[in-house]
Amino acid sequence: MSTNTDPSTWRLRTASGIRYKLMEGFPTGTFEDENATAEEQYIIQAPNLFAFVLESFPPPIVIGNFFINLPKRSFPSLVSLQTKRISYQPFEDGRPSDPFGIDLGAPDGTYADFLLVTISYATGKNSGDDNNPTTFLEISSSATGEIITIPTTGNNFGSPTGDPVQDGVVPVSQVIPETEWTVRWSQIPNTFFDVLLNVMRPLMGRVSSVPMPLLRNADASTILFMGWSHEEQFTWKKNFVDAPPIQVEMHFVEKNLNIDGFTIGHNHFYNPKTGAWEQLFNAKGELVYRSGNLNKMFPPSVG
Repeated sequence: MSTNTDPSTWRLRTASGIRYKLMEGFPTGTFEDENATAEEQYIIQAPNLFAFVLESFPPPIVIGNFFINLPKRSFPSLVSLQTKRISYQPFEDGRPSDPFGIDLGAPDGTYADFLLVTISYATGKNSGDDNNPTTFLEISSSATGEIITIPTTGNNFGSPTGDPVQDGVVPVSQVIPETEWTVRWSQIPNTFFDVLLNVMRPLMGRVSSVPMPLLRNADASTILFMGWSHEEQFTWKKNFVDAPPIQVEMHFVEKNLNIDGFTIGHNHFYNPKTGAWEQLFNAKGELVYRSGNLNKMFPPSVG
């Protein structure tokens, strides 16, 4: 094991200039078909610990009413492996460590000058354009459906004789396939949450007035914004202690049927008299679901 503790001879530096020495026997790692992990051990000077941790897990940068998520520190030469965990311990045996300078009056030599830092990496989302929401939003979908009752009176059975359906026959149910979309936005600065709420609230219960690139280019009128859920994410990061960041999940339902070459969305309803899907208007001539540009909830539109 190398015991060179003269930082002036260390060639390796992090992106922010922190000198470190890679320990013998490292890095180590494992590759699977899709996932991978790696581990490194460094020697660093004890006062540099917090700067190294902040470089590995940087907080967002707040600019006015918007913010930018910065990428985590990645494994050298393989950016898809991102820092997941950092642990540290005194490098010299027998001496405690004080990397945060708590004991300012301690005699020289009381605490270890160097730390042994272990960095664990795992597969994560690649860093990309900060203006591209897909680089920091997590998007998932699941199948669901809406069950409607279809009156059968006036229709014909598919028997050879084409017998008409008589009054009193029990109506049949039909499943309308739909898709539930969830867009998760993590580590939103607490002060920005109100900005996002002011954008989401007027759009709740509305259908998309334009296509939505974020949801695989779903057609206009096929996406309904159902609302959101959120929770606070308590963190050790500086400046977040009194105002923990927020995780928001936005919920959408896609109704996108192709019938006879026409797209059937949320404002189409089954007309039992015609047996067709038709748009429904209220007494004011308005569609049941009002529309709005749901893309405004996502960067770079929001802010």
